[in-house]
Amino acid sequence: MPNPPGADVKLFTRDEAEKTLPLVRVIVRDIVGDYDVFNRKSQELSAITARMAARPTKEDLKVQQELEDEVGALKKRIAEAALELEELGIELKDCQLGLVDYPSKIGDDIGYLCWKFNEDKIAFWHGLSEGYAGRKPLPQ
Repeated sequence: MPNPPGADVKLFTRDEAEKTLPLVRVIVRDIVGDYDVFNRKSQELSAITARMAARPTKEDLKVQQELEDEVGALKKRIAEAALELEELGIELKDCQLGLVDYPSKIGDDIGYLCWKFNEDKIAFWHGLSEGYAGRKPLPQ
C-alpha cells in the first residue's frame, strides 16, 4: 500500500508530473486493456466453474485450466505495471478508469495531482482523503 505524501515521498510539481505522461500513458493503457480482459476471463472462469459443479467434462477441465492460467498471467502483468508506476512515485488508483495520482503540494495543501487515462494533460487535483469524486481543477 502506498504511503501518504510526506517527507519520504517525492512530491511532484505539475511540470514534473506532465513530463512523465508519455510513459505513464503507455503503462496505464496496458493496465486498462489487461484489466478489461482480466474481468472478462474471470467471468468466463466463474461460469465454467459453476457449470462444472454439475458434471465436469475433460474439455471443461482443460478450458478451466487455460482460463486460470490466463487470469493469473493478467493479474501478474497488472501488478507489475502498477509496481512500475509506484517506482516512479505514482499511485495507481483505478485499473478500469486508468486513474493515477501524483503526490504533490498544491498551494499550501498536500494532496494529489490526478490524471485519468485519455486526458490530455494533468488538470485536476484532490486532497489526501477526497479521492476521484473530490477532483478540482488545478489553478492556472
